[in-house]
Amino acid sequence: MQLQSALSTPAVVTEAFSKEAKVAMKEVGNKFAFTLKVENFSNKAVKYDVKGNIQTDYAIQGQLGYSANVLEAQEIKNATIKINNKMQIRLPFLQKNRLHSK
Repeated sequence: MQLQSALSTPAVVTEAFSKEAKVAMKEVGNKFAFTLKVENFSNKAVKYDVKGNIQTDYAIQGQLGYSANVLEAQEIKNATIKINNKMQIRLPFLQKNRLHSK
């Protein structure tokens, strides 16, 4: 986690249903989808390079590891992220008088 970047970004991403800044995927298959909500609290467009990993049970050669309840980060390989079926979107900005209102 890059704390400096997380604290200085003008945009906040949350999972649309839970409104939390995380997605609990539980048991998923090779393909899955979830909805994220992005709010840009600045008056400038923002651009991000999206990368991620998954916290999962420790596994070696397809088998669970030797220690129970040990988690490790697994790289997400060959993932595609599309927003409204597009690879890029422009995030709108909020008017300054709406910055702190809900």
